[in-house]
Amino acid sequence: MADEKKKADKPDKSDEKPKKAPPSEEKGGGGEGGKAAKAAAPADGVKGPVFMGIIAGIIVFNLVAAVVLVNVLMPRKPKAEATVESADTTAHHGESVEGAGEKPEASAGMIVTAKPIDAVINIAGTDGKRYLKVGVQLEFNSLKYKDNLKLIEEGELNPKLKSLLIDQVSQMTMDELLEPDAKEKICKEYLRRINSAIPEKFVQFAEVFLVDFLVQ
Repeated sequence: MADEKKKADKPDKSDEKPKKAPPSEEKGGGGEGGKAAKAAAPADGVKGPVFMGIIAGIIVFNLVAAVVLVNVLMPRKPKAEATVESADTTAHHGESVEGAGEKPEASAGMIVTAKPIDAVINIAGTDGKRYLKVGVQLEFNSLKYKDNLKLIEEGELNPKLKSLLIDQVSQMTMDELLEPDAKEKICKEYLRRINSAIPEKFVQFAEVFLVDFLVQ
């Protein structure tokens, strides 16, 4: 009887069915841990693209800053100097000035020297790199000074006339030589100089003609 009672008291394990874990516990480790894992998963997926975007932004910013810095610090090339040319001259390119080389015609009662007073000089301020070739012919009274023509063209007055021309034009700069009224100024100033330097008993000149004017 005692054995039967013991058997009756023991539960039949075969009739017990195993308990299933809640779905939340089967997936993700159960409870709060599963929820944390689910919450962490999207964050990990987003972190990669955001990080790459930040890196790309930094690189672009550095490139832009480098370009701006180079443009600011890099010395700019100086602009080429503008060529100064008058409307009636191309002497800057080594060609004769318009009007130079024309044979002057003497006025009534006047005579013009056949041989020009000419000179080749270095232009002031060019360190000997540019030069001017200039030639003038002189007009004077043919009746009063006809006998002195040879003195002017070949004699003792010729070196004096040439020296006065050299002294005058050698002081002129490139800008002065290329001014629109440069030829007129040269002729007027030269006329004043030669009439002041040469005694009237030899000759007094009436006009100066610029027959050669070449800048190179």
